[in-house]
Amino acid sequence: MFVYTLLIVLAIIAAVISSSDTITSQNKRLALIVCMGFAALLAACRDMIGGYDVYMYSRYFEEVLSLSAIGNGEIQNIYGYEPLYLFFNMIIKTFTDDKYVLFFVLAILSYGLLYRNVRRHEYAGLVLILMLAKFTLPSYAYLRQFLSLCILWAGLVLLEQEKPYRYLLVVIIASLFHYTAAIAAIAVFFRKKAMPIGIVIAIFTGSFILGQIGGTKILGALIGETTGSEKLTMYSLIEEESTHLLHLIECVTVGIFLCIQYKRVSALTPPLYLNLLILYIATTLFTLKDPGMQRIHWFFFIGYAVSVSHFIKLVIRKEKFIIVSLILLYSTALFYKELIVRDGGSYVPYKAFFIEGEHSNKWSELD
Repeated sequence: MFVYTLLIVLAIIAAVISSSDTITSQNKRLALIVCMGFAALLAACRDMIGGYDVYMYSRYFEEVLSLSAIGNGEIQNIYGYEPLYLFFNMIIKTFTDDKYVLFFVLAILSYGLLYRNVRRHEYAGLVLILMLAKFTLPSYAYLRQFLSLCILWAGLVLLEQEKPYRYLLVVIIASLFHYTAAIAAIAVFFRKKAMPIGIVIAIFTGSFILGQIGGTKILGALIGETTGSEKLTMYSLIEEESTHLLHLIECVTVGIFLCIQYKRVSALTPPLYLNLLILYIATTLFTLKDPGMQRIHWFFFIGYAVSVSHFIKLVIRKEKFIIVSLILLYSTALFYKELIVRDGGSYVPYKAFFIEGEHSNKWSELD
């Protein structure tokens, strides 16, 4: 638990420094690098932390052939995952059979790409703590999807530079690591100006209603049948659960504040990220009752993080402390909630692969 608490402390320090008007940009960048570097090393050095998925990725890597083996005429008879993820495994396998090297490289690459986006924002430390609170623990388990997300987030600069075709190429590349990245193509249509408030309210209302009447099941079945994805088809058959109250509270709170202050927020926030916030709230409302589909909103969370960080511009300097404190409180609560909910993945206690002894958990028998 100590290392996770240390990570949050470093993130809080980076966030506070980032929101200060008196600290130099060099010191802000240093705090950001230290926090992001520590987060990356925690992910890179973990010892089979993350649950069932990690062991499946380990087994997959063991069965993948190296490029040199294929060059010698052996036939690759394992596929299972998207083609670029398979190729990535083949490259690593060419140099080593050690699964920890694979996990290390994936983590450093993913967090490096995440840093490329986060560092560019005015309140980078606030963006960082929100992103780490949401994705630190999932990044240990969902290797393909987290890498694809980080590729997409790093590629958003292309939309800011009005290079939509290059961005779509990035979407294709990310989709070849994890198919859910394809949803990010929609950002091309929301890059130039903020949506009118009437459309925003209609999107929120429609998304909530469609989600409550089972729209996710229809969509999942349709996409699963069209693409041949057995996983999506399986998700569409899972029985719906009760509404996810924490996500509902999050969406209602931020959504109402956004609608009330929409004119001011839209004037202070880059339109691309404001629209991604709107789409994050909409996709979250749409998937409130469907845990199998909830990960489709992950890409849009960068819009949430960036837009919420700009909320501090809405208040006078003396009141900025209140907004920053609320963001820090929310991020800390979210992180520890994720730690408790996800500990089926044996996140606690943390163990690095270079520390002697086995990381014993209920999934160890799969190794």
